[in-house]
Amino acid sequence: MSNHTLWTRRSVLKSLGLGAAAFTGALPRLGHASPSDTGEGFRMVFLTDTHLDMKCSKENLSYISEWITDNAAELNIQFVGHHGDVGDRRGSGNIGEMLKASREALQPIMDAGIPLSVAIGNHDYDSASDTRPCEAFNDSDAFGRAFYEGQPWFGGTFEDETDDPGPDPGGAANHYVLLELGGRTFLFLTLELYPRDKVMDWADELVRVWYPTREVVVSTHAYLHRQGHLATGVGYDGFSRDDGPEYSNDGEEMWERYFKHWPHLRLVSGGHFIDEPRQNYLEQAGEHGNTVHSHFWNYQNWAYDDGELYNTRREGQYQAATVKMFDVRLDEEEVHIENYIPPAGAEGDPADPNHHDTWG
Repeated sequence: MSNHTLWTRRSVLKSLGLGAAAFTGALPRLGHASPSDTGEGFRMVFLTDTHLDMKCSKENLSYISEWITDNAAELNIQFVGHHGDVGDRRGSGNIGEMLKASREALQPIMDAGIPLSVAIGNHDYDSASDTRPCEAFNDSDAFGRAFYEGQPWFGGTFEDETDDPGPDPGGAANHYVLLELGGRTFLFLTLELYPRDKVMDWADELVRVWYPTREVVVSTHAYLHRQGHLATGVGYDGFSRDDGPEYSNDGEEMWERYFKHWPHLRLVSGGHFIDEPRQNYLEQAGEHGNTVHSHFWNYQNWAYDDGELYNTRREGQYQAATVKMFDVRLDEEEVHIENYIPPAGAEGDPADPNHHDTWG
């Protein structure tokens, strides 16, 4: 795989790609230098919307976990995030069993000592009711607190750290990770789908009071729309839009009411939205002069075959798992983004050639 420099002043944006389902054989490896060869830095790897993979076969997600663990040392992978929809609550099987299968597929990443954070997506809730039930997601064999307990990098959850979590606090649907990387300190914050006011108030206190000097990376299921603007509206009858602690914040409200006030917020990323464009990007200035980079991508309905991407919804097939790697070069204050399809051993299609961005 060639090394595409994407998040820098002098580079262009590439799109993600997808592999066709259920590849087998030797795991492909990357042949370029790790960040340690070029300066202080680390890599973050993100996945999103793998529920159609699980609907098709557990093998794809297991394969990508194996690829991450096999390449972690060479690529200096220090954090893995999943934006949610690890299950598929749409009549395609028992949601609890599917979430447990996803947990089994991702567990090797944790076993290898790599910090892993999993967000909750709309397909991961038990139902679409107004209480946001997520008992299956928070099962001890799925992605509840037991998944993280005992890890030295695990910070805590909203449920455990608020005085009044309410009737359905969400378990581990809102949690954070604390890491020191390249001599700098980071707060990786994972938030539920369209976070409620009580959750965002907790997150705001984390960022501005408890850890005011840490650089912040946010993962959530839905934030930036595929058209490149912040998501507006929630679209789920069960998510409250009445004033109060249960009010659900869309992407625009997350930014206006919270994110733009966080002085060290660097990145917000998510998936959720489908169809074209398959990827988009937004750069905004926080009120403290920091630049916040927001990324959306989602190839859940696309597959990769013989060098071409095609929409599998029209052909009755499902996506293969894919990864997006953020290579953070702290000494250069920039990030290189690499898009890779582990099952296919291939890169994706070129996209927007116009935007350039940095880390600092």
